[in-house]
Amino acid sequence: MISVVLCTRNRANHLRRALESIGNLSRPCDLAWEVVVVDNDSTDDTRAVSELFLRESGINVTYVFEGRRGTSHARNAGIRAAQGDVLAFVDDDIIVDPEWLVNIVSECIGDGTCSVLFGQTKLMWADQARIAIKEEPFEEIYVYPCNPAAPGASNNMVVRRSILESVVGFDTSLGPGTLLRGAEDTDFTYRVLRSGGKIKYCPRILVRHNHDRLTRRAVRSLLLSYGRARGGFYCKYVLRQDLWAAKLCYWEIKCCLKRLLDQDRRRDTAVHLIGMAAGFVLRLGLEVTALVRRRPIGCGMDTAACCS
Repeated sequence: MISVVLCTRNRANHLRRALESIGNLSRPCDLAWEVVVVDNDSTDDTRAVSELFLRESGINVTYVFEGRRGTSHARNAGIRAAQGDVLAFVDDDIIVDPEWLVNIVSECIGDGTCSVLFGQTKLMWADQARIAIKEEPFEEIYVYPCNPAAPGASNNMVVRRSILESVVGFDTSLGPGTLLRGAEDTDFTYRVLRSGGKIKYCPRILVRHNHDRLTRRAVRSLLLSYGRARGGFYCKYVLRQDLWAAKLCYWEIKCCLKRLLDQDRRRDTAVHLIGMAAGFVLRLGLEVTALVRRRPIGCGMDTAACCS
């Protein structure tokens, strides 16, 4: 069984379009599947849109309300509610290709050795900013050690439930809705790799990113958030004496310093570096506070597993 997990907050119009694309999916006639919509404390028409889709689509739809704000809380709620052996995560600004589900089934049957699959994410429109996409046309396998951000992003990610026995959920101190604003998917991927899991990038598992960051100011704000998230991610593992994470941090900073010499990329790179520094400091503050209170930072569905 496959569970499509879609988390959303106060974006009913985006959600409506995403659900319409899910409703138009081709699907094998013998496939058991469901859609789990996680409402992350919305105050708009999110519930009404979800319930309308349930009534009109004929698909097995579960609506879940998660009052704790943050994408990681929402995804963990989706994991708890989902019944599938395979969980396919998408965001509310994603439009799935009609063959998306068929190709997920094909990949899962064809290669049972991969714990996580990442699909190809293209822009919905050519004039949109090139953010949160991955368009490489060729398959690739990732094993530790590698860059955990390389396989893809959680706007098009497929997870076998079996890996959740060792990698328990998303770190709730990371991700949109937290001080660190992101990197919950990078952190999850890193823990999968560290646990010995194999990850595959599958370009035929295709979605399109229909994002609404249309101005340079909006894009730079997102770049700042991405940098902040990366800094927080690196701080988490550097403090745990993780040598590979420390190397990744060094290489990213070195690469950014080189890009500062490129006049066309200088400002965006500076924004990213500022974000990284802020994220590192913010995560350090969270760690110190947790140490003083003798309480681990809330992360994932199992704090010990997520923070180890």
